[in-house]
Parts: sequence; C-alpha cells; structure tokens
Amino acid sequence: GDDISVLEFKTTEYGRAKRVVASEEAKSDIKRIGIKKCARESGFTRIFIRKLLRGLPVKRNSYNEFVRWLQSYKSQDNVDSSCNSVN
Repeated sequence: GDDISVLEFKTTEYGRAKRVVASEEAKSDIKRIGIKKCARESGFTRIFIRKLLRGLPVKRNSYNEFVRWLQSYKSQDNVDSSCNSVN
C-alpha cells in the first residue's frame, strides 16, 4: 500500500516538470519583437517560437532559457525602439 503512493507521487512530479506553455506576457513580447527577429537573436528556431505563440507545450528548460533571453532583450530597451521605428 505505501509503495503505490510513493510511485504515484514520483510520476506526477516527473510529468509536471517536463513541459510548459508560454505565458501571455511572453506571447505579447514575441508578437511585438517579431518571430524572425526573436529566432535570429535568441538562437531558437522559428518553429519553437511559433509553438510558444500557439500555446503548445515546450520543454521547461528551453522555455526558461528563452524567457531569460527575452528579459535581457527587454532590459536593453530594444522592444521600445523597434516599436517606435515601426510607427
């Protein structure tokens, strides 16, 4: 009886950590920057970035790495300058 509960806990923990879906903030940032520019500057493929936009699950570590890049990109104020040049 006790062994089954331990196994159930391990499987739920493993499944939870495997894949995640992009936040709405990340999606809006990608749309503002553009898929091609995100892919070119972040080093991730356009396919990966499209998955984020569509709300498809991606690997947690890849998503965390992309979000770190996104934060550093935003801290450089590139988002604001690229939006102003479009207008």
